[in-house]
Amino acid sequence: ILTFWRKGSEAIKRGVTLLKLRKMKVYADIARMKFTVPNEDLSELDKILARLERSIDQLESIYA
Repeated sequence: ILTFWRKGSEAIKRGVTLLKLRKMKVYADIARMKFTVPNEDLSELDKILARLERSIDQLESIYA
């Protein structure tokens, strides 16, 4: 969640709209991760983080 906030803030400074950030598919994954990622398998958090970084990078490349 903190990574989304940090990277999202940077993306907004670069011209990405908040609406575009919230429409990312990974946004829903972040909102649901408390219920979908078991405590025994935290590797799923790494996958969500990687998808988040890719998604924001793609948006930034569009708006750059």
